Amino acid sequence: MIIPLFLGLALSAPALAQHPLDPLTAAEIEAAVKIVRTAKSLPEGVFFPQVALKEPLKAEMKSWKPGAPLARRAGLVVFDRTANALSEAVVDLGAGKLVSWTTRPGAQPNVMLEEFDKFPAVVKADERWRAAMTKRGLDPDKLWVDLWAAGPMSTSEKTTGHRLLRGLAYVVEGNKNPYAHPVEGVVALLDTNARKVIDLVDTGIVPVSKAPGDFDDASNPPARPGLKPLVISQPEGPSYTMNGHEIRWQNWVFRFTLHPREGPVLYQVAYQDGDKLRSVLYRASLSEMLVPYGDPDPNWSFRNAFDEGEYGIGRMAGPIEPFRDAPANAAFIDADFADDLGKPYKVEKAVAIYERDGGLLWKHLDVFVANQNQSHRARELVLTFIATISNYDYQLSWVFRQDGTIAAECGLTGIMLAKGVKAQTAAELHQDPSGHHAHLVAPGVVAPHHQHFFNFRLDFDIDGADNRVVEHNVRSAPEGPGNPMSNSILMEETVLKSELKAQRDMNLASARKWKVVSASAKNALGDPTGYALIPGENSIPYLLESSSVRQKGRFIDHHLWVTRYSDDELYAAGSYPNQGEPGQGLPAWTKADRDLDGQDVVVWYTFGVTHIPRPEDWPVMPTHTTGFKIMPNGFFARNPALDVR
Repeated sequence: MIIPLFLGLALSAPALAQHPLDPLTAAEIEAAVKIVRTAKSLPEGVFFPQVALKEPLKAEMKSWKPGAPLARRAGLVVFDRTANALSEAVVDLGAGKLVSWTTRPGAQPNVMLEEFDKFPAVVKADERWRAAMTKRGLDPDKLWVDLWAAGPMSTSEKTTGHRLLRGLAYVVEGNKNPYAHPVEGVVALLDTNARKVIDLVDTGIVPVSKAPGDFDDASNPPARPGLKPLVISQPEGPSYTMNGHEIRWQNWVFRFTLHPREGPVLYQVAYQDGDKLRSVLYRASLSEMLVPYGDPDPNWSFRNAFDEGEYGIGRMAGPIEPFRDAPANAAFIDADFADDLGKPYKVEKAVAIYERDGGLLWKHLDVFVANQNQSHRARELVLTFIATISNYDYQLSWVFRQDGTIAAECGLTGIMLAKGVKAQTAAELHQDPSGHHAHLVAPGVVAPHHQHFFNFRLDFDIDGADNRVVEHNVRSAPEGPGNPMSNSILMEETVLKSELKAQRDMNLASARKWKVVSASAKNALGDPTGYALIPGENSIPYLLESSSVRQKGRFIDHHLWVTRYSDDELYAAGSYPNQGEPGQGLPAWTKADRDLDGQDVVVWYTFGVTHIPRPEDWPVMPTHTTGFKIMPNGFFARNPALDVR
């Protein structure tokens, strides 16, 4: 049935799945865990770091018709801490049975929510850690411990073969923002298998900053004069409809889910062009994030977060607060996840959906014909969620536009990761060689230089799965008879025919962009139908190629990768980057150099933000918005928004 969405309303997912791509319901999560526990006789202490839909094979979905039977499966990651063993299970929910069980020797799952809750107490009980805090004049019982994935490990750390975490300390007493008061110089290495601290790095005492770092209203008087009301009103309700997890709006039709690892995922994105529903994307999602910090200090060099693979951004979703995190006309969708023990729980208002003003859609003022003004206002549909990963907050939005464009918008806000220093002024910091890797944001507090890399996996199906990827480069024509006024601009197209040839980088000098086109469908002008990937802000990585972090996250080596479709190739840095081996994911898959021309292709786009901190980013960072868009390029024969009234 069609579910009307009313302003500000929170909607739960349907109790029963209505479509093969719908996320698991709470009942299905509970059933899947019970089936695995029974089939493998698992003890109560075994963990389930991920329980999610095991998506049908793409070939199955391509041939599936609504109402036809299709096996409903769940995929589970199972971790036995006692045995330090990770396995993957697949359950057939309809048949009520375990259909596969695969062990992954040496693999470690993401940091679990249970570990954030329980293991800080293990750090605080360690006598060496307590002595280090007492030496600094701090009460160990009044500190807060934040846990990180192990990151790059020494040879001795690797040889333990155990699951490792690192603990950082902050002064929380009297502070609403403990991140502003780091206890510098002390890092605890925690063996979660043995439930003890196995090493403590102490590089010396640095005074804890006394500078205020709170950013709540009461801590920052006086308030500027308030604004007069800005009213967002849709008295007749929104213009979109949602049927289960399918959304229809302004010729767009797509499905969505909130995945515990990937966050919001789009499926089967299509455009209603007259009487024909034309495919654009089969699946689109954030594949991986990497945040490398540029401070070589021994107690900082491990701080390189694979935010998706090491933590799982979907499960880090928090409730979206109406009127603050989303506008007044937003509707909200809950999400069902499994906790670490496999028990279902609900995140209320995990996803928001709303329409917003999109600026000028198109316009022309014809001053020669009675000053006739043809002007149309645009509207956009936004699907958004927000994940809080310790100090940083990330908003990820998919934005649909009336001209056939889809934008991915990433908003970076929250609190920068801070380092305690002795310097109280910028001049003092500049005199310290170790201060060249950071900028002072408060007396005694610096924010190290760092980067944020995002990799999006875009499984294009432009009018079908037989696609090819074309690179556009622009150049000036040489002087000569063919260019007598030296003004000729040429655009050259190159087909990226294989996976190794499709490892490409941005080039400002040639206005480089990439286009995915159909190998068989043509528009009314005779050109292949296609969509162009339009880059936005981007950066190169400043990690040297010899860096162990870059070796593990080699998706940042190139802005563009293209692979031949495979159902199991989902994550740019591999399935298990936590304590994982280098070279997983894209570099491993593309070694085969598979043919891409006229094939079912997947585009992987990497973009980066190089963050050189400013004082204005402290103590909480104004939202920095970045991203990219995919825009019709020959998909239509003319402006598709001419029918907007």
